[in-house]
Amino acid sequence: DFEPGATRLVEVLVRGRPDPKLHEVLVELLWRALRRLPQNVNFKCTSPALQLFVRLAGEEPCRRLQSVSAEELLDWGVDLACQLSKLGHEVVAFAECYVQWGGLIVPECSATFSAHSFLVQGMVQEDEVAFEVPWVLIQSPEESVERGVPLHFMVDVEALCALGVLPPSLSALVAVSDAVLELTCKGDAAEIDGALAELRRLLAKDASGKGDETLDTFASSAGAASGTYVPRGDDEALPAHAKAHSVAGLVVEPASAASILQVQVATPPPSQAPADEEKCSKTKRSPHAYGAQLHRALFE
Repeated sequence: DFEPGATRLVEVLVRGRPDPKLHEVLVELLWRALRRLPQNVNFKCTSPALQLFVRLAGEEPCRRLQSVSAEELLDWGVDLACQLSKLGHEVVAFAECYVQWGGLIVPECSATFSAHSFLVQGMVQEDEVAFEVPWVLIQSPEESVERGVPLHFMVDVEALCALGVLPPSLSALVAVSDAVLELTCKGDAAEIDGALAELRRLLAKDASGKGDETLDTFASSAGAASGTYVPRGDDEALPAHAKAHSVAGLVVEPASAASILQVQVATPPPSQAPADEEKCSKTKRSPHAYGAQLHRALFE
């Protein structure tokens, strides 16, 4: 019995402020649970978590998610999660960017911004590059965004490396003295201006303390500290301004997450899993997917 944990994860996906990395995992969990059900399943006979998901998102979007292919999930996982989230508009994406950060240059990449952090994904020659920078490690990000493009973020590189957020292959290219990350957005000027306006509103909302009350209430009921940063083992490396930042802490254990949303069906070993699900686990995601035009819609 995985309750009430399973229904709480559904609450986070649909009602919580989107965290692209976390929400991508949560939507895949739901997709895997749905893929193991008949196409004409009566959702009233499924697990409490899936019943809640249907009540919050609607039956038709759930059936459309069930029909999503592994390739579509790989390319559009974050986009699908944002469609299901009541606060999906809080994820702001730039599909075509250029990043220079010390000796690290990513000429073709995407940048995805949320209330928690911003994520850069791209290609350097033939290698995929991906890293995430939490807002708590950036000095006055709202001022940087207010100045417009190119965006210049003053990052606490030392803290970022100490937390292991930046992979060793990338941290070697970024010296502590090269703290300023420059992000240039390419493409249609009107679209860039519109995305910047959304990003300014998102950061202004955080600065005013008007965060997601739904998730705070949910976190309180789950016994978590709402609206207060919850330190964990490696947080001594965080700078003072980062420790004081107000966020909601939530930890998902990956070892048990895969079976949380199953509907009385054990997860098969990889050799017996549906072919497209196995492919979903092993195929590299397209790094340009964020912010691009969506090809799979769950809602009309």
